[in-house]
Amino acid sequence: MGDNRLFGTRLNRRTLLGGIAGSAGAAILAACGSSKATDTPKPVSTTAPVSGGAATTAATKPAASSVTGAASTSAPVVSTAASGTSTSSGSTAGSATTASGSAAAGTIDTSKLAAGQSVVAQKFASTAGQGSEIDKVDLTGKTVAVDFWHVQTKQNEDALKKIAADFNAANPGITVTPQYIGDYNTIAQKIQVGIQAKQVPAMAVGYENNVANYQQANALLDLTPYINSKKYGWTSADLTDIFPGFLDRNIYPDFKNQILSAPFTSSLLMMWYNADMLKSLGFNGPAKTWDEFKAQAAAAVKAGKKGFPMRTDASVIDGMVFSFGGEVITPDNKKAKFDSPQALSALQVIEDMAKAGTAFTIDTANNEDQSLFTNGDAPFFVGSSTGRAYIGAAMQKDANDPTKGDKFAWNGTVIPQGADNVNTPKTALYGANAIVFATTPEKQLASWLFLKYFTSKDVTAYWSIQSGYLPVRKSAAESDAFKTFVSGKPLNRAAFDIAQDGKGEPQPAGWTKARTDIQNAETQLLNKQLTAADAAKQIQTKVNDDLANG
Repeated sequence: MGDNRLFGTRLNRRTLLGGIAGSAGAAILAACGSSKATDTPKPVSTTAPVSGGAATTAATKPAASSVTGAASTSAPVVSTAASGTSTSSGSTAGSATTASGSAAAGTIDTSKLAAGQSVVAQKFASTAGQGSEIDKVDLTGKTVAVDFWHVQTKQNEDALKKIAADFNAANPGITVTPQYIGDYNTIAQKIQVGIQAKQVPAMAVGYENNVANYQQANALLDLTPYINSKKYGWTSADLTDIFPGFLDRNIYPDFKNQILSAPFTSSLLMMWYNADMLKSLGFNGPAKTWDEFKAQAAAAVKAGKKGFPMRTDASVIDGMVFSFGGEVITPDNKKAKFDSPQALSALQVIEDMAKAGTAFTIDTANNEDQSLFTNGDAPFFVGSSTGRAYIGAAMQKDANDPTKGDKFAWNGTVIPQGADNVNTPKTALYGANAIVFATTPEKQLASWLFLKYFTSKDVTAYWSIQSGYLPVRKSAAESDAFKTFVSGKPLNRAAFDIAQDGKGEPQPAGWTKARTDIQNAETQLLNKQLTAADAAKQIQTKVNDDLANG
């Protein structure tokens, strides 16, 4: 299936997801109604703010905002006016900081969080944008080079370079240079070597377990004082605007709740469904619960179609456990939680469907589930939200003429849920985050300002349209570009509408091996070699070993 291999197993996602949308070329853009890479939000010229004050804009659409304001809508302009003496050159990571800039020890009390509330937002509720020692860093008249190691290719890389170029133009003295390094394994290996040699980039991308590995050598920057900065930080409004799950993947309990990364590429586990087929089978819409899902798969098989083509992927299992209101790891990241009733319920769904002949293994590497779906042979499949672009391209009646429409009515939604979780749905959230290395105060600040710009409203909307990843802010829906994008094809916002339901996967280094053990048990379940109870015991034992030896 050529480039459709880009979203097979988690290994494939991590190795190849950098080219997820760009590699399908013009057909995908046409199918999704996407704009060209030149449509990036344009920065505007400003005068330098004094003492953290608001910038005076000299242009209008979209309006610029200073680095200290609420949710930024375009290129934030770096304040280069000195508001104090510059800090000495060197790392701020791991050093003693002011109360507003230090990382709190221990864990956050999640029992007091309201549904949908972010742990990170709670942590910074009274300190974000209020001031920290970072306010003393002065970039006036300085030249700062920021190398950013990434895995993006083709259209995605073009969009990232465009974003960096616009940021550079609006921030004289700072030059952010995105550098393609290779796949996620390659970039992780190069970083590990660089840490040992004390030659690391200013910024890079990585998954949670990568971040944990790097910070064991104290190589990363804690972003806490940058978020708290009055001159350069986020505000509480920014933190509530960013989807909770996207924020909470970046706080690390194993490292005293430091914020060791920021949102960069995010996607969800979701269900893509054939609305026409479900209607022909007598159903009014997609399944809300796993019991309904089993009934729909059985009806499809009875009608001569396939049931549930299930990919071997630990993220699918994680998402299913989340959908029953469960966890896959303890809050301290030390033990697995596959011995819970919620985990057993998730595995029981697979056992039941395998025995009934309504769920079956597929060729994950070649995305057989997607092919069965787009060919009209299966009523649904569960996969990444980034699949939208490829499904759209494969769904067209005429690959050269998108105006002729799709083969059938289709859409996407959150995966089915446990009966008690329907009103508070959850699914797996994944994708690499951006990390900043401990270098010099100037490089660290410049890197943070780029990340703040990258996650601003209009820029995150632009990145989402171009790449297929999710925008990180709720306010992205208000972006003119995003409104145009979804008005042309409403299903383009299917993933956005469930982004609030995303829940990050485990962070420990041992989870890399754990994923393989989870996937092996899933395969055995689908092949009827294990019962759900036996699979839960096997996963619990092996994952505990993985975590202990990670």
